[in-house]
Amino acid sequence: MTAPITIVIPTCGAGFHLMSVLQGLVDQTNRDFEVIVVDNNPCARLSSPTLQHEDLRAAVVHEPRNGLTHARNAGVASARGSCVAFLDDDAVPTSTWIESLVEGLRHYGSAAVGGSVELTLPHDAPPWLGAAERALLSELLYSGRDIPVLGDDLYIVGANMCITREAFTKVGLFSPRFGRTAKSLRSSEELEFTRRLQAAGERVSFVASARVHHHIDALRLTKRYFTSRAYWQGRSDALLEATWGRPASFGHRDWGANLKALCGRLRDLAVEDTATARIRRRFALAREYGYCLQVALLRFRLPSFSP
Repeated sequence: MTAPITIVIPTCGAGFHLMSVLQGLVDQTNRDFEVIVVDNNPCARLSSPTLQHEDLRAAVVHEPRNGLTHARNAGVASARGSCVAFLDDDAVPTSTWIESLVEGLRHYGSAAVGGSVELTLPHDAPPWLGAAERALLSELLYSGRDIPVLGDDLYIVGANMCITREAFTKVGLFSPRFGRTAKSLRSSEELEFTRRLQAAGERVSFVASARVHHHIDALRLTKRYFTSRAYWQGRSDALLEATWGRPASFGHRDWGANLKALCGRLRDLAVEDTATARIRRRFALAREYGYCLQVALLRFRLPSFSP
């Protein structure tokens, strides 16, 4: 027996919010789905009985190979649905989440859709947490409006997306080259996947009403975390552009432009005289440095020191 939609939830470590995510699925207005939780720990930590609710049964798949990409791909391999929706283990869906995703796929004739991701913070946000920093935590709202066809300068995020079975058949699974691991904060695997879809002539859309609340732990609200996150995002940006090209709206980049941009970031940091802005400048510099470093590694075919 198949379900119209399979929901895949990768989890690693303690998964403090996982039961809240499952409760969010219990409360869905559309109940025609199956749930697969992918245990991405080296040794299995979860079992199906521990995740059972009187109104919800979640199957558990163990994927010992470390990395978010491996976990998502394992969920797709076990899915029986005609489309596969993805949640992070700290992204709690609103009650109409599934209904909105399914309607978005139908209404826009898309191969993949993503939805709104709104941050839920454990305490007052630090003063330096601006829009760019919130985006690094996967916040995605697009002013609350649907986008029927995403251009190459827009994206959806893996904490809230739904992809048809035919899409995976057509372009393959997620690429481990872009996926996050326990030792690096590489990202953009979903963006690279949707680029393949778009290159194959398929439509990718954003559905604002498909909303999740992304719970952010205090450890991810530190300057150290954001410096690392920004650095790895820069490296991911460069990898993506090496594969699919730079969006035209971003402007052309060559070696001279890269050096100029990096020096500009250094100058901005040096002359900034307010603490909040200086911290944001540091993050921007880390991202620029990661980008330029990855470009150099690719250009000179140097071995990457990433895990």
